[in-house]
Amino acid sequence: MKKTILSILFLVFALTPVLGKNRVIDNPAYEVKNSGIDNIVKIELSKTATRVYVKTTFLPNWWIKFPTTTFIEPEGSNEKLFATGIERGEFDKEIYMPASGDSLFVLTFPPLDKSVKKFNYGEDKKTMIFGISLGKSKTEKKRLKNEVPDHIQTWLSEELENATLKEELPDYQSDNFFTYQPGRLVGYIKGYDPRLGFSTGIIYASNVITREDYPVSLNIHPNGRFEADIPMQHPTSFYLSINDKPFLFYMEPGHTLAMILDWEEFLIADRLRNTQYKFKNTEFIGTLAEINSELSKIELRTDNWREKEEKQKTLNPAEYKTHEQMSLNENLEFIHQKSTEHSLSEKTVALLTNEAFLVYGENHLDYVMSRERLSREDPDNQIFKSPIPDDYYDFLQQMSLNDQVLLTSVNSSSFINRFEYCEPFFAVWTQLTFSPEKTFIRYLEEEHKDTWTDEDEKIKTIQEQLNLIQDKNERIKYYEANKTTFEAFEAFEERHKSERELYNQYFETQFKAHQKELNIKEIRLRDSIFTNVLHLTKPNLIYDITKVRRLEFDFKKLLTREDAEEILFATTRDIQNPFVIKEAFRMYNQAYPEDNKTTYDLPETEGGILFGKMVAPLKGKYIVVDFWESWCGPCIAGIKDNKTLRERLKDSNDITFLFICSEDTPEDTYKEYVEEQGLENSHRLTKDQYIRMRELFKFNGIPHYEYVNREGQMMTKGLDIDRLESSLNNLLREENEK
Repeated sequence: MKKTILSILFLVFALTPVLGKNRVIDNPAYEVKNSGIDNIVKIELSKTATRVYVKTTFLPNWWIKFPTTTFIEPEGSNEKLFATGIERGEFDKEIYMPASGDSLFVLTFPPLDKSVKKFNYGEDKKTMIFGISLGKSKTEKKRLKNEVPDHIQTWLSEELENATLKEELPDYQSDNFFTYQPGRLVGYIKGYDPRLGFSTGIIYASNVITREDYPVSLNIHPNGRFEADIPMQHPTSFYLSINDKPFLFYMEPGHTLAMILDWEEFLIADRLRNTQYKFKNTEFIGTLAEINSELSKIELRTDNWREKEEKQKTLNPAEYKTHEQMSLNENLEFIHQKSTEHSLSEKTVALLTNEAFLVYGENHLDYVMSRERLSREDPDNQIFKSPIPDDYYDFLQQMSLNDQVLLTSVNSSSFINRFEYCEPFFAVWTQLTFSPEKTFIRYLEEEHKDTWTDEDEKIKTIQEQLNLIQDKNERIKYYEANKTTFEAFEAFEERHKSERELYNQYFETQFKAHQKELNIKEIRLRDSIFTNVLHLTKPNLIYDITKVRRLEFDFKKLLTREDAEEILFATTRDIQNPFVIKEAFRMYNQAYPEDNKTTYDLPETEGGILFGKMVAPLKGKYIVVDFWESWCGPCIAGIKDNKTLRERLKDSNDITFLFICSEDTPEDTYKEYVEEQGLENSHRLTKDQYIRMRELFKFNGIPHYEYVNREGQMMTKGLDIDRLESSLNNLLREENEK
């Protein structure tokens, strides 16, 4: 027995030095990370391995994945040590979170050298933890992260002191509501580090009156401070997105707003990615601080898109109106309650009340607009067979559509858009028809007799028979009964491809000659519907804005400056708001500049310089620039539709194509698609670079197209993506005539 005990003691003492060499670091400090899901809670160091305990906190029943390329990287080294094993999961397999949302995994890596003091942990670019300490605990580090440095405080104070305006608007009926003075946003992100991989944010600015986009890049400096100047026309709220995390702020022209953000809250937003996280810990400073603080703490009760769509499927028009009226009443009561509890300012109450009415109005309009799509998905649903009653749109009479406050919401543009295209107004298009003096067949007979054949005579007879069939279903039956008809028409078009191009030019000239009359007729019809169908009265700010919004499109279709002037005056004749009239005239001057200049040089900005480098190798040709992403259906469709044209123009001395997307398109997908579609001049930019492009060319949506002339200047007129080949031929013809 004694011998056995002595043997055990010998083994214990013999193993003690070996075990003593293992180091364990609990809750190690780190410098910065870009994921709110992964947390390093323990590290075990030995001669043979580095064991990293990763606690994941995520949404219940959502999955995570550890790639085989998960690595650690000693500080100061470019050598990545890849994982050799994982406990409680498998590499490259979806691992679903339990109901608690928490799981613990242990990853094994090769051993670290004793000299290593810190290392980085990474799964991919989206999951990086930098500067993980092998000596300090997390609590020691946290105190410093919550402080705003003195030099940042000083800078913010100076920015606020230099603001153009120091007093906010007294109310939204003020004569100073409309102005072109820009707003300025400044601030600081506590815990920001350039290693996070981004140095810009984006502010989704736009002109509600004209529907022009003005996306603004937010410059984030290495020390975490940021600033941006925002073009404005009136007080409004904006979405600011930093690292794909959006939040709202309210701004008035001429003012400077300062805000202090906390990177830790971005990590929470990353973890709760199934919702649009509402930032709670933002600190606002300046004359607009109080109203922003009040707005950030109050959220109206609204249906999410799933709840809204479910009600659209199950409630008939009368029931839906009742539901929306109840929702509006609940929100108005909620605003009154919060106003009493928190002594909200009158302006905050006005903004919240306006938001409630905008949601109310937009939901009503969405209900009608969604019916056609939903009925296609569920044709047997009897709800969609319930007609929209004549009095459905009387909800518009509850809204103060001439009140300036309507423009202060981030949602005002989408409401105006739905109002502009609501069913009663949309019906106008059925009354605006145009037929050229000559059909294509008659044009061929009279203008190109030498190409006319016996086969063309047969096509003429078929077309005459079809013209007698007015009913759509009967025309379909005709085609089904005459299987060769479609093939005959295809052969006809192929024989007369060059003549069709000439006819398109003839048609376009004819159409433009009648465009003015069609536009004036449209204005009169819409005025009649406004008064006699919607039973609304003038002055009406929202209706007047819908008129101005149409000018950019109309001006592009008109033949002469004189026609444009007539449309301008027909549009503004009944508008009473002087600022809206001024915007209409600005649109006219933009479309018809006094110097007739239709090109401009790239600015010496970061975006302008970057784009200049991309187009420099292509000078000497006209360039069609296509901004796209792999997730954008219309982008992909447009690229595919033009593939044959691109191949035909591949060796052209006159035109080429340039394709630009961002990191939002995965690299593997990008490479496959570039090869499949033969995209020769193609660039995949970083998110920061792409934001600069959006700011440069003023677009928030894609697909978006720009055009560059032979000298590398941007074109404001000249090419049309919908009729690209015809548009290019017209441009070359005009070029040769000069």
